[in-house]
Amino acid sequence: MRNEDERRLDIPVSTAKNAEEIDGLFRHAVDAELPAADALVSEIRRDLSPTTFGIGWWSPHPDPPRRILISDHLLLCASGVGINMVEARLHLLELRDARTRWNEDFAKRVRDSPSGLKLLPASNVRDELPRALASLHLGGLLRAVGSALDCLAAVVIGVAAEHLEG
Repeated sequence: MRNEDERRLDIPVSTAKNAEEIDGLFRHAVDAELPAADALVSEIRRDLSPTTFGIGWWSPHPDPPRRILISDHLLLCASGVGINMVEARLHLLELRDARTRWNEDFAKRVRDSPSGLKLLPASNVRDELPRALASLHLGGLLRAVGSALDCLAAVVIGVAAEHLEG
């Protein structure tokens, strides 16, 4: 991670009252706050009912065991939106660092010659690390965004399907 990105994480947690507040400070530091997604998770949690075993307004259908399972899945998917976007943001920060190092290493290997610019071969296998890390973090970024969208789609289907049935 680049130094300027790491410095953003230097936020004291002494004022935080619990792990949830520390998580909020972390998401703020990496610029991955999603207030709408957090509100969605809170709404789903408020809809959980210990008497109807799951999302209260779904009762009486489906039956309690299915309602418990689907409600749990819905809550996990809603939570997964924010979790995956934090991961996407971390991959983006690491991708930027890897690209910067890759560009710096590449620039060191470029030489001017009578026939034009020439790229010297890598002197060590380690020289390939920034390129490999850039590829790794690009893939991680795309996977995390895709997973966030998958989670959001599952929430939309879970909520909309019940509204269509009802």
